[in-house]
Formats: sequence, structure tokens, C-alpha cells
Amino acid sequence: MWRIDCCGQGSPQQIIAIPEAQGAINSFDYYHASANSVINQGKSGFRGVTKLGRFLVMIHSLMVLDVLGIALVRAYGLVQKML
Repeated sequence: MWRIDCCGQGSPQQIIAIPEAQGAINSFDYYHASANSVINQGKSGFRGVTKLGRFLVMIHSLMVLDVLGIALVRAYGLVQKML
């Protein structure tokens, strides 16, 4: 998302807001918000400012849910093998 937010537009503009970031948003803020959304079970720290931004936040949330789902299925498979 950082590449699209900062470099993908003709003139750089912010399409995603991160409430926790102070000042200008850099790449670390995106990585930090992404990691926190995984730790907080999908509660995203992103907010879309434009339509493209809201679409990217939706895609990010779906990817986080997929990762959590895969982890749960793998854990279930490991428990089944132990029983």
C-alpha cells in the first residue's frame, strides 16, 4: 500500500490514513499498522481516504483474514495428527 500511496500517483497524495502515525507517513508506519492488524485479529489501523484507499484497506483486511484462517486450519491439522 505504501508504494501506491506515495509513488503510484502522478502527483503524490495520501490515499490511506493511519491514525497512530504522527506527521508524514513513511514505510515503517505501514509495516507497523499491518503487523498490528495481524496481532489484533484483523482490526485494521488503516483508513481509506479515497475510493482506491478504501479498496486497498478492504483487500488488506481480506488478506489478514486469510492468514488467520490458514493458521487455524494448520493448528487444527496438527491437533488431529496428535489424536
